[in-house]
Amino acid sequence: MKRIIIIGFFLAACIYILFFINREIVVLWKLNSITIRVEAPLLKEKITVEYAMSTKFYKDDIDFLKNTDYVLVFDGIDTKAIPHNYGENDFIISYENQYYVPFRHFKTKRQHQHDYIFYLYEKEDGLYVRIMIDGPDEMNFEAKMIAIPIKKTSIH
Repeated sequence: MKRIIIIGFFLAACIYILFFINREIVVLWKLNSITIRVEAPLLKEKITVEYAMSTKFYKDDIDFLKNTDYVLVFDGIDTKAIPHNYGENDFIISYENQYYVPFRHFKTKRQHQHDYIFYLYEKEDGLYVRIMIDGPDEMNFEAKMIAIPIKKTSIH
């Protein structure tokens, strides 16, 4: 019985050390996740989320939208892996390719892994998104979606 307890304790310690190494030292496996939630009558299938690692300063939203370095991480149905980069991580959440919200998430370490939760809903004056990022570099804010002033250049 003592032997089983010692083995169990050893295995638990090893698992804890692996998770610590993965989260703080080197990425052994990717744990970033995206969760999309919508309030009726909005449809999840009409949402896209694009990602780019950036060191650029954009003069305005049109300049931001013209960036072609974006990777599609959510296409309305499937979620793709979010690359692990530290620094300025740019995202564009769009709905029906008519409304968008750009934002920048600053990560202080490449190893930091996050749960990205995007909740889209309607108010009397338009579409809104609540952005909740859980993890070491957390963020939590609400933004009104903006009508897209130009046709977004995209490779998708």
